[in-house]
Amino acid sequence: MELELDKTGEQITVELASDEAKRLDNYCNQTGKVAKDVIRELIQGITLI
Repeated sequence: MELELDKTGEQITVELASDEAKRLDNYCNQTGKVAKDVIRELIQGITLI
């Protein structure tokens, strides 16, 4: 994972397997959400132990 800091926040680059990218794309198409919002929502849902 690559993490870059810019003026608006942090930007990451994530390498996905082909099947993972397809799952994300299918989910985005079904929900009408863009990938960055889906990933952001997943991260926000992480609870720390």
